[in-house]
Amino acid sequence: MLRRLDSTAFALGRNDVFTGGRPIAKYDFNSILLVHGPINFDGMPHTFNSLHASMRVITGSVLLALVGACGGVHGSGGLSGSSGGPPASFVATTSETRSSRVIDVRDGVSKTAAFRAATDLLTQRASIDVSDQRAGFLMTPWQATSIRSGVPDLRYRMRVVIRFVGDDWKQVIVRAEANWQRGDEWDIGYDSKVLDEVANDLRNRIGKKP
Repeated sequence: MLRRLDSTAFALGRNDVFTGGRPIAKYDFNSILLVHGPINFDGMPHTFNSLHASMRVITGSVLLALVGACGGVHGSGGLSGSSGGPPASFVATTSETRSSRVIDVRDGVSKTAAFRAATDLLTQRASIDVSDQRAGFLMTPWQATSIRSGVPDLRYRMRVVIRFVGDDWKQVIVRAEANWQRGDEWDIGYDSKVLDEVANDLRNRIGKKP
Protein backbone atom coordinates (compact mmCIF):
# COMPACT_ATOMS: atom_id res chain seq x y z
CA MET A 1 0.00 0.00 0.00
CA LEU A 2 1.37 3.44 -0.97
CA ARG A 3 1.83 5.36 2.24
CA ARG A 4 4.30 8.20 1.62
CA LEU A 5 6.15 9.65 -1.37
CA ASP A 6 9.52 11.32 -0.93
CA SER A 7 9.04 14.92 -2.17
CA THR A 8 12.62 15.31 -3.38
CA ALA A 9 12.40 12.18 -5.47
CA PHE A 10 9.07 13.34 -6.92
CA ALA A 11 10.52 16.75 -7.83
CA LEU A 12 13.42 15.07 -9.60
CA GLY A 13 11.13 12.75 -11.54
CA ARG A 14 12.05 9.56 -9.63
CA ASN A 15 9.33 7.03 -8.95
CA ASP A 16 10.65 5.12 -5.91
CA VAL A 17 7.99 4.53 -3.26
CA PHE A 18 9.15 4.48 0.36
CA THR A 19 7.82 3.00 3.57
CA GLY A 20 9.75 3.84 6.70
CA GLY A 21 12.56 5.38 4.64
CA ARG A 22 13.27 2.21 2.58
CA PRO A 23 12.26 1.71 -1.07
CA ILE A 24 9.76 -1.11 -1.51
CA ALA A 25 8.44 -0.64 -5.07
CA LYS A 26 8.57 1.45 -8.23
CA TYR A 27 5.49 3.14 -9.68
CA ASP A 28 4.88 4.67 -13.07
CA PHE A 29 3.35 8.07 -12.29
CA ASN A 30 2.01 8.39 -15.83
CA SER A 31 0.07 5.17 -15.32
CA ILE A 32 -1.22 6.40 -11.97
CA LEU A 33 -2.55 9.57 -13.58
CA LEU A 34 -4.23 7.62 -16.37
CA VAL A 35 -5.93 5.21 -13.99
CA HIS A 36 -6.76 7.45 -11.08
CA GLY A 37 -7.16 10.79 -12.86
CA PRO A 38 -5.75 14.12 -11.62
CA ILE A 39 -4.07 13.98 -8.24
CA ASN A 40 -5.92 15.78 -5.42
CA PHE A 41 -3.10 17.58 -3.66
CA ASP A 42 -5.44 18.74 -0.88
CA GLY A 43 -5.77 15.15 0.24
CA MET A 44 -2.07 14.50 0.19
CA PRO A 45 0.21 14.65 3.25
CA HIS A 46 1.78 17.92 4.37
CA THR A 47 4.97 17.20 2.37
CA PHE A 48 3.03 17.09 -0.91
CA ASN A 49 1.03 20.22 -0.09
CA SER A 50 4.27 22.16 0.56
CA LEU A 51 5.74 20.88 -2.68
CA HIS A 52 2.64 21.83 -4.62
CA ALA A 53 2.66 25.34 -3.16
CA SER A 54 6.34 25.74 -4.01
CA MET A 55 5.69 24.65 -7.58
CA ARG A 56 2.92 27.26 -7.85
CA VAL A 57 5.27 30.01 -6.58
CA ILE A 58 8.05 28.98 -8.98
CA THR A 59 5.66 28.88 -11.94
CA GLY A 60 4.25 32.29 -11.06
CA SER A 61 7.72 33.78 -10.70
CA VAL A 62 8.76 32.47 -14.11
CA LEU A 63 5.64 33.95 -15.73
CA LEU A 64 6.24 37.34 -14.08
CA ALA A 65 9.86 37.33 -15.23
CA LEU A 66 8.82 36.57 -18.80
CA VAL A 67 6.20 39.34 -18.78
CA GLY A 68 8.72 41.80 -17.34
CA ALA A 69 11.29 40.89 -19.96
CA CYS A 70 8.83 41.41 -22.79
CA GLY A 71 7.81 44.78 -21.38
CA GLY A 72 11.44 45.85 -21.04
CA VAL A 73 12.09 45.38 -24.73
CA HIS A 74 9.42 47.88 -25.68
CA GLY A 75 10.55 50.40 -23.09
CA SER A 76 14.21 50.57 -24.10
CA GLY A 77 14.97 53.67 -26.13
CA GLY A 78 18.74 54.07 -25.91
CA LEU A 79 19.77 57.72 -26.38
CA SER A 80 17.09 58.46 -28.94
CA GLY A 81 13.81 60.07 -28.05
CA SER A 82 11.57 57.89 -25.85
CA SER A 83 8.68 58.32 -28.31
CA GLY A 84 10.69 56.85 -31.18
CA GLY A 85 11.62 60.25 -32.59
CA PRO A 86 15.00 61.95 -33.00
CA PRO A 87 17.34 62.64 -30.06
CA ALA A 88 16.48 65.54 -27.80
CA SER A 89 19.59 67.36 -29.05
CA PHE A 90 18.23 67.51 -32.61
CA VAL A 91 16.93 70.95 -33.63
CA ALA A 92 15.04 71.06 -36.91
CA THR A 93 15.89 74.26 -38.77
CA THR A 94 17.28 75.55 -42.06
CA SER A 95 18.72 78.70 -40.47
CA GLU A 96 22.51 78.85 -40.78
CA THR A 97 22.68 81.40 -37.98
CA ARG A 98 21.04 79.08 -35.46
CA SER A 99 23.04 76.04 -36.56
CA SER A 100 26.47 77.74 -36.50
CA ARG A 101 28.91 79.07 -33.92
CA VAL A 102 31.39 81.82 -34.84
CA ILE A 103 34.70 81.89 -32.98
CA ASP A 104 37.19 84.75 -33.02
CA VAL A 105 40.70 83.34 -33.53
CA ARG A 106 43.25 84.43 -30.96
CA ASP A 107 45.92 86.90 -32.08
CA GLY A 108 49.25 85.30 -32.86
CA VAL A 109 47.81 81.92 -33.93
CA SER A 110 49.11 81.10 -37.41
CA LYS A 111 47.03 79.48 -40.11
CA THR A 112 49.06 76.31 -39.85
CA ALA A 113 48.59 76.11 -36.06
CA ALA A 114 44.88 76.91 -36.31
CA PHE A 115 44.24 74.30 -38.99
CA ARG A 116 46.25 71.68 -37.10
CA ALA A 117 44.26 72.38 -33.92
CA ALA A 118 40.97 71.95 -35.78
CA THR A 119 42.22 68.75 -37.41
CA ASP A 120 43.32 67.28 -34.08
CA LEU A 121 39.94 68.14 -32.55
CA LEU A 122 37.97 66.34 -35.25
CA THR A 123 40.21 63.25 -35.39
CA GLN A 124 39.66 62.79 -31.66
CA ARG A 125 35.92 62.60 -32.26
CA ALA A 126 35.66 60.95 -35.69
CA SER A 127 37.36 60.47 -39.03
CA ILE A 128 37.76 63.31 -41.53
CA ASP A 129 36.09 63.11 -44.91
CA VAL A 130 37.26 66.41 -46.46
CA SER A 131 40.40 68.34 -45.51
CA ASP A 132 41.51 71.37 -47.51
CA GLN A 133 44.18 73.39 -45.73
CA ARG A 134 44.43 76.04 -48.45
CA ALA A 135 40.69 76.74 -48.21
CA GLY A 136 40.61 76.30 -44.43
CA PHE A 137 37.88 73.69 -44.66
CA LEU A 138 37.33 70.47 -42.68
CA MET A 139 34.35 68.10 -42.66
CA THR A 140 33.62 64.70 -41.12
CA PRO A 141 31.56 62.03 -42.94
CA TRP A 142 27.90 61.46 -42.12
CA GLN A 143 27.69 59.21 -39.08
CA ALA A 144 24.88 57.54 -37.12
CA THR A 145 25.59 58.98 -33.68
CA SER A 146 22.33 58.11 -31.93
CA ILE A 147 22.09 54.79 -30.05
CA ARG A 148 18.80 52.92 -29.62
CA SER A 149 18.62 49.56 -27.82
CA GLY A 150 22.39 49.27 -28.00
CA VAL A 151 22.73 49.75 -31.77
CA PRO A 152 23.14 52.86 -33.96
CA ASP A 153 19.87 54.38 -35.15
CA LEU A 154 20.40 54.80 -38.89
CA ARG A 155 17.52 57.27 -39.14
CA TYR A 156 19.68 59.92 -37.45
CA ARG A 157 22.93 61.11 -39.00
CA MET A 158 25.29 63.97 -38.21
CA ARG A 159 28.52 65.56 -39.43
CA VAL A 160 30.75 68.39 -38.21
CA VAL A 161 31.98 71.19 -40.48
CA ILE A 162 34.76 73.66 -39.61
CA ARG A 163 35.49 76.56 -41.96
CA PHE A 164 37.94 79.41 -41.48
CA VAL A 165 36.67 82.75 -42.76
CA GLY A 166 38.47 85.38 -44.83
CA ASP A 167 41.99 85.63 -46.09
CA ASP A 168 43.48 86.20 -42.65
CA TRP A 169 41.42 83.50 -40.85
CA LYS A 170 40.48 85.79 -38.00
CA GLN A 171 37.25 83.86 -37.53
CA VAL A 172 36.21 80.22 -37.78
CA ILE A 173 32.68 78.84 -38.18
CA VAL A 174 31.61 75.54 -36.60
CA ARG A 175 28.55 73.61 -37.70
CA ALA A 176 27.07 70.30 -36.51
CA GLU A 177 24.68 69.41 -39.32
CA ALA A 178 22.12 66.71 -38.53
CA ASN A 179 19.32 64.94 -40.41
CA TRP A 180 16.40 62.89 -39.13
CA GLN A 181 14.75 60.48 -41.58
CA ARG A 182 10.96 60.67 -41.62
CA GLY A 183 9.65 58.18 -44.15
CA ASP A 184 11.35 58.88 -47.49
CA GLU A 185 12.42 62.40 -46.53
CA TRP A 186 15.09 63.88 -44.26
CA ASP A 187 14.40 66.65 -41.75
CA ILE A 188 17.24 69.19 -41.83
CA GLY A 189 18.70 70.63 -38.63
CA TYR A 190 21.65 70.50 -36.27
CA ASP A 191 22.75 68.68 -33.12
CA SER A 192 22.87 71.27 -30.34
CA LYS A 193 24.87 69.10 -27.94
CA VAL A 194 27.65 68.27 -30.41
CA LEU A 195 27.71 71.84 -31.73
CA ASP A 196 28.29 73.27 -28.25
CA GLU A 197 30.93 70.64 -27.43
CA VAL A 198 32.96 71.16 -30.61
CA ALA A 199 32.68 74.95 -30.51
CA ASN A 200 33.76 75.15 -26.87
CA ASP A 201 36.67 72.78 -27.48
CA LEU A 202 37.91 74.72 -30.52
CA ARG A 203 37.49 78.04 -28.68
CA ASN A 204 39.68 76.77 -25.84
CA ARG A 205 42.35 75.76 -28.35
CA ILE A 206 42.57 78.79 -30.64
CA GLY A 207 39.86 81.27 -29.61
CA LYS A 208 40.29 84.63 -27.96
CA LYS A 209 40.17 84.63 -24.20
CA PRO A 210 37.10 86.38 -22.74
